This record gives sequence, structure tokens and C-alpha cells, in this order.
Amino acid sequence: MNNGLLVTGANGFLGSNYIKQCVSDPDNQIIAIWHSKNDCILKNPPNHINYVQCDLTNINEVKKLFNEWKIKQVLHTAALIPDNKTDFLTRAALSNITATANLVECAGNHGCERIIYCSSTSVYGPELVDEKGWKENIHIQPNSVYGWSKFAGEECVRLVCKQAGLIGVSLRLSGIHGPGRKGGVISNMINAARNNMQIHVSDAENRFQLLFIDDAVNVIKTVLINQMAGSFHCINVASHIVPSLKHLAESIILKLTSDSEIKLDKTISNTEHIMDTSELFKLPGISFPDFDFRLLQVINSLKG
Repeated sequence: MNNGLLVTGANGFLGSNYIKQCVSDPDNQIIAIWHSKNDCILKNPPNHINYVQCDLTNINEVKKLFNEWKIKQVLHTAALIPDNKTDFLTRAALSNITATANLVECAGNHGCERIIYCSSTSVYGPELVDEKGWKENIHIQPNSVYGWSKFAGEECVRLVCKQAGLIGVSLRLSGIHGPGRKGGVISNMINAARNNMQIHVSDAENRFQLLFIDDAVNVIKTVLINQMAGSFHCINVASHIVPSLKHLAESIILKLTSDSEIKLDKTISNTEHIMDTSELFKLPGISFPDFDFRLLQVINSLKG
């Protein structure tokens, strides 16, 4: 097995769902990295999926990892997300920037071919967008610590890829939803509607962009095998846009024949956070099932 793929965040929502789809592909060796949790680690994984515990913020541990495994490509999904705890700036700098720098520097020094970095729509600042949304090449000015740390991670990838001659792709992901996610606007609305509870909506006017987990995994699989010219690419990734959160709540209530009422907490004007995904659809084979199909998948997964 020569096609070693290092997957960080192997016990996270995105990383674990990607690995689950690799179970039936024994030709590719997966080195699945986890650090402090193990709730999403596969029980009795096949021989080609190897779970390795590693603290990516420790450069010596990362060097050891690359010395012990033949790694051809890297999928970096691990990140510290906002948790409302103190010192987030310091912790985000360590987990989202230092860890990424360690990872890509070792990838460059060990002859890796490609690194896929999972970034976020949060890198875009508060400026209003036009009808199509933010383009990848606009000036980036995040207005949150998380967005700043993810953009700094992108820059680590860009600089190392330029110097070392490997391909880097930053996927700026919209909020990910789908079966298995704990929390999030869709699952929260579904749970409320199933119990005929009031659904609180913060915005009844602006479009809402999202990404379903199976669509995110399919994009990653495409990017890992797609031929790309140049050393670094940014791609906005989202699969669906709904007219508003109010419209989303109405769709869920209708599908569940719920008696829930919608309570509009406040109306936010001129705050659309929409990415232009035209670059994404230039990749071969990119298409997504319709929104109703994906929504029903989530509803069915939350039964009981």
C-alpha cells in the first residue's frame, strides 16, 4: 500500500465520515490521527486504516509520525472551534496555526505530493457581498479569532507548498450538517419540530448557505485525485442555499407535519454570508442531490 493518506481530526465529524467511506478501499493506506477523544474511532478497523495518536502542536511528535509512515497526501480536518472558554486566541493560535505549520512543514520535507486543508467560510469578514457572494480572490479580513486562525493556517499551507513544490488546496467550507452531527441549526430545528416545540429563528430575510457531510466528503475525494496546475488553490465549498432560516424551519415543520410555531427572535438585515461556489463546479464530476433529499436524510437519522 503505497498511497498513504494522513487524515487529521480522525475522530471529528468531517474526518470520521471521510474515513468511514475509506473502509471499502483497501488499496489506500489511511493514517488516521486523533489526539484527545476517541468517540468517533471505528471499532475493529480494517488493516489499511491505522489509528495513531499524535499531538500536532508538538513538532517532535509530528516529525516522528512522518518518519514512521510513508505519507503521500495529507487531509487536514483537525481544528479548534470556538467553545466560549477563556484564552481562545492563545489556544486557537496553537491548535489551528502552530499545528498546521508543523504538519505542512513536515509534509514538504518528506516529499508529500498534496495537502488538503479544511478551512472555513469564517475567513471572510463582515463586508456585505453581492448577489453571487464572496469570491476566493477577494481581500481577506476576518473579524473573528477563529476566522483569523483558519486564514493563518491557509497561509502556512500556501507558503510551504510554494517553497517545497507540493500542491496545496484550501477548502473554505460552509457550515457542515448531516446525519451524526450533534447540534447545529438543522438538527436543532428537527428535534424541536418533532416535539412540537417552538422553533426560534434569528433571521427571516437573508439567504442561508450550508454544506451536507456526504457532499463535503465527495468534494474532498474529488480534490484528492484531481490534476491541478500550480502550487496552491482556494475553493469555496457549499452544497445548498435556502432562502432564509425561516424558510428552513417551515420546510422541516411541513415534512414532519409538526404543530411547532416559529418565533422570530430578531430580524437581521444585510448580513448575508454567502460564498460564490462557481470555482467548485469547475471540478470534474461535482454535483449534489437536491436539498429535500439531504434534509430527509437528516430527519430519518434523528428518528427516535
